[in-house]
Amino acid sequence: MQQQPRGVAIPDRVTIGLRPKRGPWEQLTHFFRTKPLGTFGAIIALLMIMAAIFAPIIATHDPDKSSLSKKFAQPGWWPGAENMSTGEPLSFSESVLGGDRLGRDVFSRLVYGARVSLKVGIIASLVGTTIGLVIGVATAYLGGKIDLLTLRVVDAMIAFPGLLLALVLVAALGQSVNNVIIALSIGFIPSSVRLVRSQALAIKQMDYILAARAVGVGGVRIMWRHIVPNVFAIFLVVTTFHLAGAIIAEAGLSFLGLGAPVGTPTWGGDLSQAQSSIRVAPWLAIFPGLTIITAVLAWNMLGDAIRDVLDPKLRRG
Repeated sequence: MQQQPRGVAIPDRVTIGLRPKRGPWEQLTHFFRTKPLGTFGAIIALLMIMAAIFAPIIATHDPDKSSLSKKFAQPGWWPGAENMSTGEPLSFSESVLGGDRLGRDVFSRLVYGARVSLKVGIIASLVGTTIGLVIGVATAYLGGKIDLLTLRVVDAMIAFPGLLLALVLVAALGQSVNNVIIALSIGFIPSSVRLVRSQALAIKQMDYILAARAVGVGGVRIMWRHIVPNVFAIFLVVTTFHLAGAIIAEAGLSFLGLGAPVGTPTWGGDLSQAQSSIRVAPWLAIFPGLTIITAVLAWNMLGDAIRDVLDPKLRRG
């Protein structure tokens, strides 16, 4: 081991004007301190995940169980809350967010609905963005006719509005949660290919990529070891935004009756069923609508914060 010469001090990072490298915990606390909106989004997203995992424990009732005594029951915290069919008062524990037209507990259905929304959102965004990552990196590196043909297909897919493409695919595949995931995954591929490809084209021209090719490193190894790690930041950001888009798309498909099977606790399905009784029980539309808005807003704010942290230009600013 080479010893330090006597009387010669080696400057540390602070002495030469560089910031000390933060540890994982310091980076996390720095994120919470500098990105309050991103922190809020992360907390809401974590609460959604916990609600989906522990739905049987959090839910106060069976989401599919009907009770004639709770038909159009007002929320327990509502002033003068009472059962609208019998006129009997209801406590907060009996009806947190009221009952729907079949006497099913609204709160329990919202909790179980998080399972469907997160399942669709996480799987569809990860599958669609991952396929887009592979195609985008491969076409950017290979170039030529392969790149040109891929871009024409991507342009044709982008020409269709996302929800319209999902409607066509779900109508062709049939009504089920898995088919919704397949439809949304396909819809997320074109935008992922575009974003990843643009980043990969810039990385392809870097000196270390040219040096790797000059010494005979294979194309697959260059893409996997050098290009993919450098586009992973944009992959995370795009996945987060697609997750928010998948939640609202699944709610829209369920609202139109093309999502999960009828009767399955979903936010969009409950919102659709509230149309016929919105004058009698407005909370049946308010609570699912607020849940969808909060979830989409939280994931978008988290995605914005991740983009700000991972983008060198925004980080310097």
